[in-house]
Amino acid sequence: MKIMIFRRTSLLTTLLLIAGCATSKQATGPLPPTKVYRVTCRATSTSERLNFFIATGSFAQPLVTLADNNGYPPVHELYARPLKYRGVDGISVSVFFTGLAQGKEIAVNVLQEGMTDHYEVMLMPP
Repeated sequence: MKIMIFRRTSLLTTLLLIAGCATSKQATGPLPPTKVYRVTCRATSTSERLNFFIATGSFAQPLVTLADNNGYPPVHELYARPLKYRGVDGISVSVFFTGLAQGKEIAVNVLQEGMTDHYEVMLMPP
């Protein structure tokens, strides 16, 4: 495994480069302004998985990280992918917990090219 160190680049640029959203050529200069959104979901499930859809208006590859876990069991895995759901482009997020998905609120940080400011969160079936 080859480890690369990028000097004088921001953490966001380095993460985008690792995720394949940026090229090494972009890493040498500033990226265009990109907004990271904090998206919350207040839902429970009778299983250890919580699925929700974020209607963003974009089908670009997302970068999603866990932001906050308020009352849910510890997160075991987190997956996100672009999806067209009910005719709308957005992001499908699946969160797997170590116990039943019951808590107050779960929040994720979302970075997706073309994402609108007026997004909507919808609970999806497991």
